[in-house]
Amino acid sequence: MIGEFLLLRSIQFARWMRGLIGGLATMEVLMLHHGRYLTPFAVCEFRRAYCVYRSALNCLADRACSLKLVRYHFRPKLHFLGHLVWHFLPANPRYYQNYSDEDFIARTKRIAERSHPGHMSRLTLLRYIIHACLRFSGETI
Repeated sequence: MIGEFLLLRSIQFARWMRGLIGGLATMEVLMLHHGRYLTPFAVCEFRRAYCVYRSALNCLADRACSLKLVRYHFRPKLHFLGHLVWHFLPANPRYYQNYSDEDFIARTKRIAERSHPGHMSRLTLLRYIIHACLRFSGETI
């Protein structure tokens, strides 16, 4: 009896993991195989894959909480993905989304750390502009 219960739990866990990975993989394949805009069928499949992904993630998170494990804590980070699916489609995210904002934050932080606190906002922007112009002109820094 206990062996059957454990087998059922492991089958559910494997199913949730397949849903998690399969949903992400499906979204990736749909973005790769379409141009700037997804077809209506692809939009429907993209949303379906997102729903499978989120439901599997929620099931895994609930299971981890019941076992007192700290796993699957991606809920705040997936807020943007939800907006992408429900408000941005049919535009293909691969063509329109720019993920370099994290890189920009790191670069400006490094520049700001070298600036005087009284002039930090002006000097940070000025130094970043000079850095970008030199880089785009082909000069090395």
